[in-house]
Amino acid sequence: MNEDLKKNLLNIEAFQRFAFMLLFVLVFMVVKIVIYAIAAFQLLHLLFTGTLHDELKSFAHSISIYVYDITKYLTFDSEELPFPFKAWPVKPETKEKAEKKEPLDEDEDEIHA
Repeated sequence: MNEDLKKNLLNIEAFQRFAFMLLFVLVFMVVKIVIYAIAAFQLLHLLFTGTLHDELKSFAHSISIYVYDITKYLTFDSEELPFPFKAWPVKPETKEKAEKKEPLDEDEDEIHA
């Protein structure tokens, strides 16, 4: 057997990547079901209230970024493992709001007479 082929076949990193790929294929299948549920709920919410659910819309954006991260990893476009091996993707404007939000002073909670 060719030494290069033997070396490639015994590469532990390739087997680790394969294991992670199987894991993220399963995660991807679950996430697809979540996306279908979000789409159905948003449609029903729109029909009954005339508006979209804003928090769910923000979560849907995050989950679409997550699907993109998984797809990049599965297609060897990225070596970076998706969530839970890195932070959950957050919509940029949500991240900015969280950073701008300052904690309340203890005195602000009290009612002054």
